[in-house]
This record gives sequence, C-alpha cells and structure tokens, in this order.
Amino acid sequence: MYISIDWIKDFVDLPTDLSDRELSERITLGVCEVEGWERTGAMLSKVSVAAIKSVAPHPDADKLHLATVDLGNGEEATVVCGASNCRAGIKAPYAALGTSFPGGFTLEPKKIRGVVSEGMLCAEDELGLSDNHEGLMELSADAPVGATLAAALGEAAVDDLVLDIDNKSLTHRPDLWGHYGMAREFAAVFEKPYNDKFNDEWAAALKAKINEDAESTGTRGKPPITIHVEKDSANRGFLGLSVDGIKIGESPDWMQRRLNTAGMRPINSIVDISNYAMLETGIPNHIFDRSTIAGGKIIVRRAGNDKTFITLDEQERKLIPSDTVVCDVEKPSAIAGVMGGLDSSVSDDTTSIMVEVANWTDAEIRRTSTRLGLRTDASQRYEKSLDSQQLEKALLRIFELLLELNPGAKAVGGIQSDNMPEPVKMAIETSPARITKVLGEDVSDERLTGILEAL
Repeated sequence: MYISIDWIKDFVDLPTDLSDRELSERITLGVCEVEGWERTGAMLSKVSVAAIKSVAPHPDADKLHLATVDLGNGEEATVVCGASNCRAGIKAPYAALGTSFPGGFTLEPKKIRGVVSEGMLCAEDELGLSDNHEGLMELSADAPVGATLAAALGEAAVDDLVLDIDNKSLTHRPDLWGHYGMAREFAAVFEKPYNDKFNDEWAAALKAKINEDAESTGTRGKPPITIHVEKDSANRGFLGLSVDGIKIGESPDWMQRRLNTAGMRPINSIVDISNYAMLETGIPNHIFDRSTIAGGKIIVRRAGNDKTFITLDEQERKLIPSDTVVCDVEKPSAIAGVMGGLDSSVSDDTTSIMVEVANWTDAEIRRTSTRLGLRTDASQRYEKSLDSQQLEKALLRIFELLLELNPGAKAVGGIQSDNMPEPVKMAIETSPARITKVLGEDVSDERLTGILEAL
C-alpha cells in the first residue's frame, strides 16, 4: 500500500527537520514496516519548459518527427519525437542530455534512425505524474520557456514523499488502510496535534444538507431506492444515498495526482471520487448508475439460483449459492465486498447515482474473492474486519466530494440504511507500570496520556 505524505499532511503537521529516511524509520518502528519510499516530484526540477517552433518529418521513419524547440535564452535543440501530438506552437517538458530518470536511466546522445536527438520531449508517465503515455504533456500557453517544470506548474507541482507500506504489517489494523486512520498514527508517533476534519460538526453540516435537499426535492420519506438486507447474508451494515444532478467528466488535477500516487489510475470524476474516498477513509464503497436499478429496490441476499455474473472488468464470474450479492428486484448488481457489475456501472451518460457504503463478514469475503481469483482493493479491506460505525463517515465524505465536483448535485430521499449494528464501546484496561515494563523505559503519565489520547 502507498501512503502519500502530502495527503497525511491534510490531518497532521509533520516535523520539517526529518530526512525521508528518518521519517520512514520512525514509522517502521512505531506503526508499520516501510519497505521503501520515493519522491514523486523529483523529476519536475530536472526538466524545463520548451516551445516547439517547427516540426519536420524524420528522413528515415514515417512515425517520427524532428522537432526544433526553443529552450529559452536564445538556445535551441533538435529533438526526435514520435508523439502524435508533437506540433508547432505547443509547449512541453524538455529533458536535456544527461538527465537521470527513475529506474537508473540517464539520457545520453543517441542516434534514432540516423538522427541524433538533442534531448527528449516528455509525456506525463515519463515524469512520474501519471500513467498517461498517449502523447506529450502539453503545458499552458503562458508557461515560461526555460523555467523548470516545477516553477511552471506552481502549486500543482507537489513534491510528495510516498511510502511503500508492507501490507502484512497491517493485517490486524483495518483502521490503517486509509490516510485518515494512518494520519492518526503519524500524529501519535511525532506527538503532533491531529486535525480530525471529519468530526461531529462536519458530519452534522453534511447531514443537514442532505435533509435540506430532501425537503427541496419533495423526497423526504420517499427515497427513489429502498434497501432490504436479508438476515442470512454476509452483510454487517448497509447505507445508501441517492444523488441527482451528476455530470461525468475528468476529476481535478489534485485528485488525479493523489490517485496516481496511491497506485490507482484515474477513470472519471465519479469513479475517482469512489476510489479517493476509499483511499482516504479506508472504507470501500460502490456507486451505481441509479437508472439501472430495477424496481427501485436494493436487496442484499445469497446468490441462490443465480449462476453467473459479469463484473466491471467485463469478465463472467461463476457464482455459488452461498455467495452474497447486491441485487435489484430482477438481477444481481454486485458481488458483495468484491466487485460491482458491468450493467449497473456509471457511464458518460449517468446523471443519477446511488452510493453504497456497506460492511461485510471478513471470512466470507475472503472465501469468495479467493474462489473467484479476484482480490480487489475493496476485498482486501473487508478481509481485515472493518468497523461498521465508520460507514456513515465514509458516505458523508463521498457526498462532500460529489458536491465539490458537481455543485448542482442534490441528495434525494435522505440516507437509507438497514442492518446497522448498535455502537459498542470497548475499554482496554492497562497501567503505566505495565506499559513501562513492556517498553523497557519510563514514560511520564502526562506523555503517556497524550499519546493514548492521540490514538
């Protein structure tokens, strides 16, 4: 699992005098094993802004071009380029000869079909900004020629430290499978205040907005989708929220950047919100195109006589009677806790959705995902036995992100729920003497209290 320190800083101000190694070692000793780390913005100060002045055909290759580029300060270079969008008048990142790239590759003078390229024009994936290799990264028209890419991008050029966490060290800590929970540990390790952005006041404001929307749309008490959970299913709590006024598009750069950092490919604004909320809160979710839900009802049940199901990855999966599925009145729409269905997925034409945030029995999800050979980001989290009391927080965070990316969005019918367990408060008894004995060092009562309260 990848943890973005830039994302962690949304919740806690970390010390500024630590090296990357020191920070990683403190987290390994205090929280979980850090297998490695890297700086995602390292390339941004190594490349500069170049303006393509002219493009000519390569004399010996139909799919290559010879681009004459302005590097600033009266300097020019000829670059061999095969990108389909290489054309005069655009600006793109330029790597000079001698530039070192991730993986140990250093750009050296080299003939490409008989022509020496004096550097390289770069795509986003070559700079570690995304996995996009469809063409050159096109910069804004006002990007200053000759400036570093870091300077040209300004605030968008985040130099982020990304930690590669060994998942096995988190096996018994389901609360650490998201940046929100992980940040709490960082606050305790470095003894810094924890900024709980998802506090009671935050939740109350969003629930008030949901109720206001229900009143304004005349849907209070009349939800477009109702939920029924059968008692013999693997469900441990189910929340749903219907939202209208959705417009599918690209998610903003900041969201795409964080998804890429965490190892997820941006898809579209709705799918990205779903993944972003999971990576942040640690609670998986699923978003249905509401127009595909037959009969205005979601039913959670055993698969029974349903034999096959086509998942989001367009693969036909064989079901067995004991699998738990999320259905409408006609057909399954998702394999619970594993993956949603192709037929109910959002598309470019989606305008109304239903957000599902649910919890499932860990052992059953593990059996189903193992049998299907389908271990997903969602199933990995459910296998760790999540806390059902965190479902509402995750649902509200999704709604908040929907409002941010779709200002005209409205919740309809209010939050629907079924099979939600009653909160259980647990107390763990210990003593300062016991803690001192285990640690092998004295810790003052004041410091001990502060660390435990932070956790």
